[in-house]
Amino acid sequence: MRFGLCMIVKDEAARLSQCLEPVLEAASEVVILDNESTDGTPELLRTRYGIEALPVRLSEDRCYCYSEHRNLGFDALSTPWVLCLDADERLEAANLRRLADMEEEPGVAGYFGLWRTELPGGAAYDDYKLFLFRRGFNKRGLVHDNVQIDIREKGGHARWLEGLEVAHHPDPGRVAWKKRFYRQRLACAIKREPDWIRYHWFLGYSLFQDGEAAEAEPWLRAAAESRSHRFPVECLNSGMVLGELLAARGRAAEAAEVLEAAQAFFGEVRDDFEVAINFRAGPWLETAVLAAREGRTGDIHAYRFAR
Repeated sequence: MRFGLCMIVKDEAARLSQCLEPVLEAASEVVILDNESTDGTPELLRTRYGIEALPVRLSEDRCYCYSEHRNLGFDALSTPWVLCLDADERLEAANLRRLADMEEEPGVAGYFGLWRTELPGGAAYDDYKLFLFRRGFNKRGLVHDNVQIDIREKGGHARWLEGLEVAHHPDPGRVAWKKRFYRQRLACAIKREPDWIRYHWFLGYSLFQDGEAAEAEPWLRAAAESRSHRFPVECLNSGMVLGELLAARGRAAEAAEVLEAAQAFFGEVRDDFEVAINFRAGPWLETAVLAAREGRTGDIHAYRFAR
């Protein structure tokens, strides 16, 4: 499997090598776009690795959208496959060699892998991400862009790839800033693309995680009640978290109603390729619906999602 690496970076001179060096041995090509770094990132890429970064500038009017620039990077590659990473993500060299040795699978547009976020103090939680996909599919969305939407709308299919594991190491010094920045970007994106339900999910979940339940509820409800087949996972996640929120606020009947609706929607979309790799969703909903019906609202806790 011939794949090229594509990244967008900004001021990553201190930690870019940890992400980049293991990938260089396995990737056939590398395209890196630099978003106005001032810490010497382009110079590091040029002098240490012989990589000439392509300069880009994110637009406030476009909610500082990454996807449009990422897609230009994908087009600059000639490899049949694209590996898309951020500077705070790490892939082990052995996993990369396995990717390079894989035979291509006809009909597969992309591969999901485990995305493990490593937090300060040794805590971690797992989610997933579609890191590897065929060139010709694009990232979509002003904020929290992904390639699943494009694959889904073009009739493609992606599957889970065992062994594709990426460790995510957020910079502790940027956590508070990133939280504020993404809140601003999501508010901007909702104004420009109000029907892009993925934004509602992420804004609602961010507010929920930060203890702002009253502010989170309408965003989660809007996503859950949309029952969008374009954004099936986002709708399901919103229903799960909204169920927990309502249960915690003593609204047991509403929680049961929301969770039952989410379970019914799961039945509608369970064959979607992204829903299919969310192996926790079906069992969790079954357990949560039963708990809600029996009045055990204290047992309703959604598992953690990335944001």
